[in-house]
Amino acid sequence: MQRLPCHDEPGKFHFSARLLSTREEKGLYYTVLDRTWFYPESGGQPADRGMLNDTPVLDVQIQDDKIVHVTESPVGQGDDVWGVIDSARRIDHMQQHTGQHLLSALLLRDWGVPTVGFHISEEVTTIDLPRDAFTPREIEHLEEQANALIGEHHPVTSFWIDVEDLHRYKIRKEGKMEKEVRLVNIEGVDLSMCAGTHVDNTSELMLFKITGQEKIRGGQVRLSFLFGHRALRHFQRISLYMEEIRRALSLPEKECPDGVRRLLEEKAFWSREKKKTDSFLIELLSDRLAEENGYVAASLDWGDEAFLCTLGRRLLDKKMKVVALFHPALGFFCLLSDGSHPVRGWGEILLQRFGGKGGGNETLFRINNCPQDLDPELLLKEMMGR
Repeated sequence: MQRLPCHDEPGKFHFSARLLSTREEKGLYYTVLDRTWFYPESGGQPADRGMLNDTPVLDVQIQDDKIVHVTESPVGQGDDVWGVIDSARRIDHMQQHTGQHLLSALLLRDWGVPTVGFHISEEVTTIDLPRDAFTPREIEHLEEQANALIGEHHPVTSFWIDVEDLHRYKIRKEGKMEKEVRLVNIEGVDLSMCAGTHVDNTSELMLFKITGQEKIRGGQVRLSFLFGHRALRHFQRISLYMEEIRRALSLPEKECPDGVRRLLEEKAFWSREKKKTDSFLIELLSDRLAEENGYVAASLDWGDEAFLCTLGRRLLDKKMKVVALFHPALGFFCLLSDGSHPVRGWGEILLQRFGGKGGGNETLFRINNCPQDLDPELLLKEMMGR
């Protein structure tokens, strides 16, 4: 575990340094400074972003015990470097990481569930737990517990000890054993080995919200959650969405869930009715369009692409050989065959002629973006004339 300046000063976002080395590899530049407050990716926490002089820092990694800053261009001329860290990103990661410590400690203390995996992404933070999925009531209770701890204003501190003294401390989570290890303490809540950046007090976590869970391999559940500004933005978005729904339904907020359910039930009902109507129309139209010679060409303004293709298949069921159907409003044309006259080659010719999009095989070929004045009867005659 390597001591980093950002461990002692996580709120330092500007610094000066001296350039020690830069190397170029595959279009990227790898720069080492005599000192840096950038945090390198480690232990589930992403790397910082920011600037070195006027050059954006794309990534920060530890290589051969050195902190390496990755950029797309050289940092600049001369030895002096001015570093600026993306403070919003750093603070966000501090909130998510300290929040994860608090949540993992709570889950172990009150639920008997250890954390076996942890990751901070751009959108959410996740932990993996060896248990079944949480019930809605359990989720609600866990959120209440975590937010109560946030409101108790527990100080968060860190300190280094010799690894030989580790046995003197009751820690929740051990890490890589080196000569010196860093312990992060949420007073009265958690003590863990950790090399990440953290807030000074649980009050800085602001707010906690679980956003989802999913079952993963090994009989585990992955819990997704937000702390701090992420949680606040989540509630702001939800509030905006809820207001849009409320206005669209012209209902009080508390009645919106029932209103949405009614709409879904109505949609399902009318979807079933439409299928019945389409089936009736397909049977009626197939009777009217069927020709004694087995060749059918027609323009129809009813239904969608699927409707026309289903109608074409029904005509094939009635012993038609080739069917050409066109929907002018949609610009959709389909060719179907019982196999006696392959349609793929002709369909590809029409694709090039119309500049449309589509494809198919020897028994069904679909073309979109056709001209509205397309005459399916003329096309069918042209096809059969070949």
